[in-house]
Amino acid sequence: MIFNAAVAEAKRLQAQMALEASLSIEERILRGMLATPSHLAQQIARCVGRLLDENRPIRYCEPFMGTGPFYSALRWVVPREAIESATGIEIDGESARAAAGLWSGEGVRIFQGDFLEALDAQPPLARPNLVMCDPPCFKPEQLKQSYKLQLQDRVMKAAGIRVSPLAPYYVYAFLLAGEWMEEGGLAAWLVPAEFMSSKYSDPMRKYLVERTSLIRVHRLDPRTAGSEDVWISSAIIIYRKVLPKKDSKVLFSFRGPLSDPVISQEVALGELAGNPLWESYPFVRVRTEEEMAGGKKEGK
Repeated sequence: MIFNAAVAEAKRLQAQMALEASLSIEERILRGMLATPSHLAQQIARCVGRLLDENRPIRYCEPFMGTGPFYSALRWVVPREAIESATGIEIDGESARAAAGLWSGEGVRIFQGDFLEALDAQPPLARPNLVMCDPPCFKPEQLKQSYKLQLQDRVMKAAGIRVSPLAPYYVYAFLLAGEWMEEGGLAAWLVPAEFMSSKYSDPMRKYLVERTSLIRVHRLDPRTAGSEDVWISSAIIIYRKVLPKKDSKVLFSFRGPLSDPVISQEVALGELAGNPLWESYPFVRVRTEEEMAGGKKEGK
């Protein structure tokens, strides 16, 4: 059967709506079931698609898969034969069953369970060279103390990084997934924009500067995100898992689609390393009325 990306996405949205029908937005937040808007997943997939090596088979993973918005978006961009393997990880049983019904014919392996369980799966899951995901934003007080200690221990063992007990869940997931990926792989994460300046996100920013070639950070405007589920300011992080070059630059942008942001700025990696407040990028200096008046006088 010929694959039709539009039809597949329509079926996925139908399945998503069925899962959400009996849940309020508050319940979905508590369960980490906020769906990534289709248009946003497709923007990210198109941007990532331009960075893929056509000669390197894709080993894809979508942690926190839900019904698979990013895999669906990926299939708009690349043909099935370019994907050597694909894995979705989902802890919610209903969502995992829905994803299996949608994508098993595509050869996607659905692992139902916690992300840590997936990392320890036997037989092991294929290490991905492409990760796209929107992790749940569980607050630290939502995590059981024993589980939080387990997360801290795993990050320390995997990456040698100490994470604050005040960190939300996505910080641990980001660091663990980064260490799990193959060298040279690509990753795209949709996370709260607070990562750009919060103290407990220091390990994320340090990891991006020192251990990856950070390509893009795009901050969304929640007023124009186009979905009730984008209830906080979010940011898209795109990086390649290779050590950075000292003279490399990172593109920061704000508002609008990834392909045509309203504001953008290239920032030197060295500047990023010394600035704990990434939310200051992209920086666009607005001239005051006095400066503009002075400029006019000088021009006469």
